[in-house]
Amino acid sequence: MQFVAALSRRLSGGLGRRGSALWFCALPAAIGAFALALRLHGLGDKPFWLDEITSLYRATKSLPDLARDAVHNRHYPSYFILLWLVARLGDSQFLLRLPSALCGALAAALAAVIGRKAAGPKSGAAAGLLMALSPFEVQFGQEARSYTLTSALILIALLGLLTLARAPAAAALPWRQEGTPRGAWLAYGLGTAAALSVLNVAIAWLAVANIAAIAIAWRAGPSTGSGGWRAFLRRWGLTQAAVLALWAPSLILVLLFSKSSLANGADWAPAESLRAIWTTLAPVYLLRQSDFIVFNLAPAAVPGLSAAVAA
Repeated sequence: MQFVAALSRRLSGGLGRRGSALWFCALPAAIGAFALALRLHGLGDKPFWLDEITSLYRATKSLPDLARDAVHNRHYPSYFILLWLVARLGDSQFLLRLPSALCGALAAALAAVIGRKAAGPKSGAAAGLLMALSPFEVQFGQEARSYTLTSALILIALLGLLTLARAPAAAALPWRQEGTPRGAWLAYGLGTAAALSVLNVAIAWLAVANIAAIAIAWRAGPSTGSGGWRAFLRRWGLTQAAVLALWAPSLILVLLFSKSSLANGADWAPAESLRAIWTTLAPVYLLRQSDFIVFNLAPAAVPGLSAAVAA
């Protein structure tokens, strides 16, 4: 009887852990699936537009020609190599846009995980649904461009950073010591390095993460033994060095072989005005739809929706 009872407890404990793991994954998985369905709807209906023609051109060239054309035009080859692999299966609008749709769905699921980890299940659901439903995100999830890939990579890095922030003392422990959040350090470092190697807009994330690191170090407390803020900052410095080392080859290629400076080529951007700022912020944060070629907002489909989102 004691054996049966012990076996029963072990089985129920295992089932409980599996049930908890399934429940833990259920919300992000559901939001990711919902986001993917939105992005797959009509994915191949529209013809390629100007920027996507560049993606198509590179995806159908040889790898040396792809890399040469990318760096000459101040682009890192990484995303276009991904498209080149996809183009081995076909170069239709649907197939070449599919990586963006998948990355957009992953980003929505990651937003749900981050929101839940930061402030509970309701915040996770809200963050994930806002990411899934955002017209801005859906638009980029239906383009053969690298924006959603960069978003997903930054969110992986953010999840790692959030894990470090929630356990600052553990983050300062030696690498081999039990309890060290090695996965969080790897998620932050590899996610950041990969994002930087896709688009330079990730530099803003790098700057914000380093500001956050100061707060985490402060919360790690005074140095005691091998822990504390000094140990955290030492680990942080080594991680930043690794990030820069992984990013440097792509950056050096572009700096050496691009036809013009990295700072040039922004003449398409509208003049800074209140209208331009509003037509940028409203689709990003308030679920409005905007034409990013002429920077016009579409009429609001649901009156008061932006105010409700802000609230």
